[in-house]
Amino acid sequence: MNYAKAIKHGMELKGYRTQVQLTEASDVSNGIISELKLGKVKNPRYATLSKLACAFDVQVSEFIKWGEE
Repeated sequence: MNYAKAIKHGMELKGYRTQVQLTEASDVSNGIISELKLGKVKNPRYATLSKLACAFDVQVSEFIKWGEE
């Protein structure tokens, strides 16, 4: 699973220009988002994925697919 790819795709779709905008929209810390993008977190909590998916207006399963394509 490539979380960096999924996050980048979601940010482009929603028009988030900065990671700070995503942090504010998702209520996921900037540090966690950075670690996901750098591949430092391999198995994030479901709650984290859910918050990110919600910020992108998609289901968790769709968010995960973005990282697998």
